[in-house]
Amino acid sequence: MDSPVNTLGTIAGSVVMSRWGGPQQLVLGVLSGATLRGLCLLAMGLQTQPYVLAAGTFGFMFGMSFGASCTQALLMRKVPAAIQGRVFSIRFVITFSSIPFAIGLSGPLADSFFEPSMAAGGLLALTLGPWMGTGPGRGMGLMLALAGLLTLATVAVAYRYRAIREIDRLLPDAEG
Repeated sequence: MDSPVNTLGTIAGSVVMSRWGGPQQLVLGVLSGATLRGLCLLAMGLQTQPYVLAAGTFGFMFGMSFGASCTQALLMRKVPAAIQGRVFSIRFVITFSSIPFAIGLSGPLADSFFEPSMAAGGLLALTLGPWMGTGPGRGMGLMLALAGLLTLATVAVAYRYRAIREIDRLLPDAEG
């Protein structure tokens, strides 16, 4: 369900990108957006205060539009115009075909593993409970925190890989 915070974060990220134009190294914008999303997921997973959840949602959506703008600009710069339609179509199919998979997997994982594990006396309550709390919603918090940590780990790996980190410089711009 969309909320005003989602909308404001998306609009703010889009306005910043349209006014600024993005970083010179677009891949750093992609990685920065992903880093912000990972940090926001982690914060939303670890905290239950409404203001933290709202700020995390805003930051996540800001990072989403910021990173997506940099990704789109990078692809438009590096992919020849003659095949951009095909590349963007494949990107769209891969991106949006994963959504039903994620939705279909997250519900059963939350209900069958994460929520029971973070309930009082659950499998993970003694180890993670002191940091995250136990009870209703803490399993979802754990899922968000893990998603944030995986996102941050992916960014760290991508940044360490020179071919990704320097793609703006290493990959030539496409010809007209």
